[in-house]
Amino acid sequence: MSSAESVEPRGVKARASLACLPCRSRHIRCDARRPSCTRCLAAGKHCLYAKSRRGGLDREALAAARRRQGEAAAAANPDQYLSPEALSSRSRSSPEAYVPMSTESSSGVVSSASSQDHPVPFDLAGWLPETSSDPALSISSPLLDIHEDVLVSSYYNNFHRYHPCVLPKQHLQRILQGTHAYDSLHLLVAVMRYIGSTYDQSDQSQALRNDCEVLFSTSSGLDPFLVQCHLLYSIPLFWHGDKIGSQNHVDSAVRIATELKMYHQDFAVDHGRRDPVLQECWRRTWWELYCVDALYMASTRTTPFPTKDIEATVDLPCEEVEYESGKIPVPMTLQDFDCREFSLEENVFSSFAYFIGSIRCSVQCLDFIGDEAPAKVKEERVETVSSTLKGWLLLLPREGKTVMSKDGVLDELMFLAHGVNHASCIALHRQYSDLNYNLVESLSSCAKDSPAHQISSESVNIHTVRILQSIQAQIRLLSLPVRPSRHTPFVTCMFAVGTLALLSACKFIFKDRELAVARDQIRMVIGSFKELGVLWPETMRNVKEIQMIAQDVLGLGRRAASASSASQQTPRQLQGIGPDGTEIVRQNSSEDALMSGSWVQLSDPQEGFFCSWF
Repeated sequence: MSSAESVEPRGVKARASLACLPCRSRHIRCDARRPSCTRCLAAGKHCLYAKSRRGGLDREALAAARRRQGEAAAAANPDQYLSPEALSSRSRSSPEAYVPMSTESSSGVVSSASSQDHPVPFDLAGWLPETSSDPALSISSPLLDIHEDVLVSSYYNNFHRYHPCVLPKQHLQRILQGTHAYDSLHLLVAVMRYIGSTYDQSDQSQALRNDCEVLFSTSSGLDPFLVQCHLLYSIPLFWHGDKIGSQNHVDSAVRIATELKMYHQDFAVDHGRRDPVLQECWRRTWWELYCVDALYMASTRTTPFPTKDIEATVDLPCEEVEYESGKIPVPMTLQDFDCREFSLEENVFSSFAYFIGSIRCSVQCLDFIGDEAPAKVKEERVETVSSTLKGWLLLLPREGKTVMSKDGVLDELMFLAHGVNHASCIALHRQYSDLNYNLVESLSSCAKDSPAHQISSESVNIHTVRILQSIQAQIRLLSLPVRPSRHTPFVTCMFAVGTLALLSACKFIFKDRELAVARDQIRMVIGSFKELGVLWPETMRNVKEIQMIAQDVLGLGRRAASASSASQQTPRQLQGIGPDGTEIVRQNSSEDALMSGSWVQLSDPQEGFFCSWF
């Protein structure tokens, strides 16, 4: 008897344990009727169910299969297939017994088995958390080979450099060759291929996305690889305009990671199978989740930021070259990073660690924005938060942490770290500066509605200079000799906030030569965004928004003339561009009509702080 036909006690509504693929992909309840469920029948859709891979085995038979598999593996190599709990207790009680798969040199570098002449075959059975996807359910799944996969190579060559949480390609290939890959690894490879197709401009992209949706609809359990799948898949969804779908996948990633307690320091060791590269992979997965979660919040201003309130003790990631080579050093801790100014030695942390540090500084800006203290108290706190941002910059090592190497290789994580730092600085100081807000800035999806009032400050010149310095720092970053399409799409909003402030400077501060230079810089920014927008449609939408705002600010074209004429009417109208690219008209209130023109000098100190990036 199928689950849909099972008999329930009278008065109790039956709940189907099986759902069709269309309902699963939309995350809605399905009654699992055959041949078509009620929803598909009503919508006239083709109803399809995933083929069962249980092979007729019940839960007891599956458990027995797992035990037999584990016993056989343990008999072949007793040390290699200890359970995570046994590995953890054994490593603590007898450290010297914890080294069969790796060796530690006197320099503190832990070498992975992948760098040895005869690597140990990797088998997933017996080491995943008890609640993860059951390997026995997928024991007949085919081996995966990504060595010659063009789309996987495209993923590593383009996307991996700024979201580096997946295992290095050679290490992942070794895992896939050493085991019959179970569901989450099939899904991970499918997600990587879909992202790779975006950079390859492949006509397979839609079909690959459909494959991902089907695999997601059949995935379940608590599995650290699933955290990577959901997180990475959310990024192309977001920048292709599917904000709701993206948020659903981020929520799933956060839920699985928190239930697994990946934020604990010992998770990587307990579930790393004594493989230093895999342990590093789990550390990177948590920190990537935290950083991307923060970037979503900064880009949308409305997205939840649940990982902000989690007290993570995860060790910090190592350098990318160490991760790729498999020579993983003893990891640095958050405490090491937070006390780096007192270290008598010149400790150099990884680029990933500095990126995390930059995000954590920006989170302090986020906390500051939600503070409802009086204006005078808030201005004093601005200096405190500003010191945090400046301290991050000043404590960067003099050598070894440049954004671009001598041979022209860009350190994408340091690029992002600097971009985040300067965007936060601009957002923090702008309301206290001479760079006034424009009502039309609310057209930008990267900027919140303009504040009702701008706060007057005795230190207005200091705030203004700090913003101008950060704007120029962002311009220098964006003008580096690297194609803009090689950056993560998250740079869109962090650089848009600087562009909006630069437009304000063109209106109120710059004259003659300075104005001409600023105009050239704005052209460069828009050109960079356009190239990035070829891959990510949401970036192209931001380009149109900035163009519309610039026309009004600089007094260019027909729209600017219309806006100037409308500003003399009561009530007046503001023109803009909607999500679909069409013009929109907003009817202003009578209060708006009291203002002369679009640009306003605002002065009520009681209004709340405004941050255009956050």
